[in-house]
Amino acid sequence: MMITITPLEDGYLIENSFLFGNEIVDERYISLKAHANTDDILAKMRQNIIDFPWEYDIAGNYIRAIVGKNNEMNYFVKTKHKKSFAIIQSPKVLDHDELINVQHWVFTDEKVAKKIEQLELDGEKINITWEAIQSV
Repeated sequence: MMITITPLEDGYLIENSFLFGNEIVDERYISLKAHANTDDILAKMRQNIIDFPWEYDIAGNYIRAIVGKNNEMNYFVKTKHKKSFAIIQSPKVLDHDELINVQHWVFTDEKVAKKIEQLELDGEKINITWEAIQSV
């Protein structure tokens, strides 16, 4: 059971429900920002913009947001359709226990891939390029 990832100009559309990037926002989707930002958190939550470490339940989707090195956001997502995936930018967050039962590992850095292999974590591994989300 694969997940769909569509590259966009400013990021990625995942499972036709989640946007991952920095500048990309569309109210039809849940926006998972690449970097943490604490400005006006409540207003962003109302707009389905996630860029703060927390646990969220949006429209039946469970999202755990974890901040990593250099303010990079990492996500564990369990969709309302029972798929699970993680977007990992910082290898250190792989030490969190709740990330063990992930079906799909989406990562932006080869260091993350090496850590996934080192920890012998099961699941599909998907390398996405960083260039589309590089601008902060």
